[in-house]
Amino acid sequence: MNGSKNAARRKKSEIPCPGNVGLLRSLGVLVLPILAYCLVALVGANSFVACFIAGTAFTAAASWVDVEESALDRTEGLSELLGFAVWLVFGLAVLPLIRVQIGWQELLFAVLSLTVFRMVPVAVSLIGTGMQAWSIAFIGWFGPRGLASVVFALLAIEDLDVDDALRTAIATLAMTVLLSVILHGLTADVFAARYGAWIDRTRPPTETAAATEPRPRRSLVPWHHRPS
Repeated sequence: MNGSKNAARRKKSEIPCPGNVGLLRSLGVLVLPILAYCLVALVGANSFVACFIAGTAFTAAASWVDVEESALDRTEGLSELLGFAVWLVFGLAVLPLIRVQIGWQELLFAVLSLTVFRMVPVAVSLIGTGMQAWSIAFIGWFGPRGLASVVFALLAIEDLDVDDALRTAIATLAMTVLLSVILHGLTADVFAARYGAWIDRTRPPTETAAATEPRPRRSLVPWHHRPS
């Protein structure tokens, strides 16, 4: 009798509680990039590439991510906090270089990076889509340089020998990011309002067509099983 009660008690304790499952899953998502980063750093490989591959594989394998968005809350909160820290380091370590390293050539390159070097490839990639010129210009203009550029700059400072060439490259990147923050910040509301008004007035067919949500091809993952 006691044995059957103990067995029933053990069986009951093995039933996962939804709240506990959600907590464990959110902690697992949080630990995954940290674990990937640390393990790959031990062998001297690229930790950022490892975290990207880990996230891609996790998304393909964990079907519950699509319906349980709360599992990403802790990771998103920590990512935002770390993003602020990166911006702080960027401001302290990189922006002072602008005062001594930036000339007209570097300024010209920064301007071209936000305009021609960005907008022309976007326009070429959208050939054949049926989008209007205003839409192509809008998409091409709003390609802000931000946290990813800052991270690459910090990686360069950490891994490369600091010389005049690297200082000039980092200063040019810093100027590009600074111009992006100013120009895209000042034009975001104005251009968005004008573009929205143009869409409402002209109703271009491609831009106003119903959007289709991309579907992940989980069948490519051999260990993934579709829910019944």
